[in-house]
Parts: sequence; C-alpha cells; structure tokens
Amino acid sequence: MNKKLFRRLLALALALCLVFSLSACGKGSDDEDSGLPHAEAGGSDVPYADGFDTTAKFNTGMNGDTLCIAFNGIQKRDTGYFQPAGDTITLTAAATSDSEQLKSFKAALWKQGEGTAIYVEGATLVFTADGKLYTGSFSGLDPNAKYKVTISYDSGYYTISGGMSISGLVEADAAAND
Repeated sequence: MNKKLFRRLLALALALCLVFSLSACGKGSDDEDSGLPHAEAGGSDVPYADGFDTTAKFNTGMNGDTLCIAFNGIQKRDTGYFQPAGDTITLTAAATSDSEQLKSFKAALWKQGEGTAIYVEGATLVFTADGKLYTGSFSGLDPNAKYKVTISYDSGYYTISGGMSISGLVEADAAAND
C-alpha cells in the first residue's frame, strides 16, 4: 500500500472514531432512556441548620429527622450511614451541572453489610440537574438496618453542585466532609 493511500485511510478511520465518540457523549450518560425512575418535580428546600456550611465540597448534617447534604463540584460522593425511622425515606434535591448537555444525576441506596455496602436492588433515582427541586422516595426499608446514599454524576469531566435532603430518619453518621 502506498503512503498516500495509507494516510487517507488512517485519517478516515480517525474521523469515524471521533464521530462515534462524540455521538456517545451526547446521549448515553443523560439517563433519559435508562429505564430508571425519575424524581418528580417539587418539594421543599433543604432545611439546613443554622451554621451549616453549604460552601464545602461535600457536607452533611442532621436537622431533626432529616439528613441535609450540600455538594459543590462533585462527581460522586457517599453520605454516611443512616437509620430510617420506618420503611420509607424521601429524597429531595436541587442541583445544577457545569455541562450544557448532561442534565441529570443519580442517587443510589446501599445497605450496610458485614464490612461492605450492598446495593439495594432497584433503588436508584434519577434527578434532573436544572436548579429546580425534585422529590422521590425509597420504600421497603428495614428500620433496624443502616443505609447510605451515593450521589453520582456520570461524567468524567463535568461536575454537579447543589443540595439534597433525606427525610424520615432516626439518626445519621457523619460523612467525610471537605
């Protein structure tokens, strides 16, 4: 094969790779067609206690029966473990993204096991990251068990910032705040 033909084929192959990778960026990570349940529009603002630092990268704290969470520029973080008061907890969140295309993030529920966390099958909610409040719940929980929530944003480059409340709790362990 001559060098000129080889260079053209290589350029064509690279162009095709770029087209496919860019089309994957615009769709797959947005969760619109993922089949996961979406939190519904509405809810109340996070009831932060007086003196709560909402400017930290990630901060959690209890206010009554509610775990309050502030996050700034994160891709993935876990709350500390918490104990539900009954079999249902309610999550309300408002967040924004620094991406023009990726406008959703996830909250997944994990149950404390022996030395590990076990994902609660089917317990993931998708929240819209447009700055408005969205609410959803997880039911069927064991009030004698401890759980945590992972907040994640499916991007290798962009981040989310906002706040979340998890209500219907007895107690919560502190998460690593920074």
